[in-house]
Amino acid sequence: MSKITKQMNINKNSVIPIYHQIKEQLYKFIDENDLKDGDLLPSENELSSQFDISRMTARNALEELVKQGVAKRERGKGTIVVNPKIDPILDANKKFYKSYE
Repeated sequence: MSKITKQMNINKNSVIPIYHQIKEQLYKFIDENDLKDGDLLPSENELSSQFDISRMTARNALEELVKQGVAKRERGKGTIVVNPKIDPILDANKKFYKSYE
């Protein structure tokens, strides 16, 4: 069990789907730099055994992170954190608007 999964907590009685809860918590670790570019995310097997969920639920959570562009899957390695591709124009606008706040 990794230190990341030890810090995660899901509520099976919540109206929020389990895969979404897992995805959001993993995304938070990435956003806060607890998981950096090149770090391995917990495997489907690790997530499913830790939270007593199906591998399909764990796969959905990891696949959502891949769709968001913050992770990629590599055969034989697993799911890896990647730096999100930031559009330089959007990033410049973000900095521009922050200067007026």
